[in-house]
Amino acid sequence: MKRVLVVVGTRPEAVKLAPVVRAAAGAVDLELTVVWTGQHAGLVAPHAAGLGVRPPDGPARGAQSDTLREQVAAALAKHRPDAVLSQGDTGSVVAAAEVSGESGVPFVHLEAGLRSGSLEHPWPEESNRVRVARLATLHLAPTARAAGNLFAEGISNRSVVVTGNTIVDAVHQTLATLPVDGAPSDRLRLLESPRTRVLFTHHRRESFPRGAAAVIGAVAAFARAAPQVEVVMPTHPN
Repeated sequence: MKRVLVVVGTRPEAVKLAPVVRAAAGAVDLELTVVWTGQHAGLVAPHAAGLGVRPPDGPARGAQSDTLREQVAAALAKHRPDAVLSQGDTGSVVAAAEVSGESGVPFVHLEAGLRSGSLEHPWPEESNRVRVARLATLHLAPTARAAGNLFAEGISNRSVVVTGNTIVDAVHQTLATLPVDGAPSDRLRLLESPRTRVLFTHHRRESFPRGAAAVIGAVAAFARAAPQVEVVMPTHPN
């Protein structure tokens, strides 16, 4: 039996790791334990059920590296896993990779190999991606292009596996739980529209204040010019 510690810090990590945790639930040779760093405590709580665990308690602890490292180190000491798994490019992932390496525990990086080519955009995520790549034992790349980025940086092809992006699994699993047979819930009924719908999200910190205004202004101009299209923008906490 191999014990794997799954480190979750932010909402996107909870969403994208949930399919992995579900898939591993039926494995007879794996035991997964989910731990929270508290980076996005309030935002990840609604996704705790998808990970099969209790939601994190208390307020978010923020992304301070020392605090995140302490959380990961405490979890490693408590659970003594054979490997650590984390997803993405946040401070929690960096903390998990660094503490795992210092402890001699193999680190598995989900969604490995994403690159923009500029350490400034996005900041600090691009820098985090490069740092984690040097520490990971196993790289789970979402696409062949992401795998190619890792190979170009000297990562051995024996440690890279192209898995696809688990957000696709998360979407399909969510759709499978929606009401069927023409009986949508009240919430889904509110989203019905005869117009073509475009989903638009925008939240990058480096785009504020002027960049965000320009982008949203352009989308608004598009919406006015195309009344047959409805633009839906979920509001991010930023």
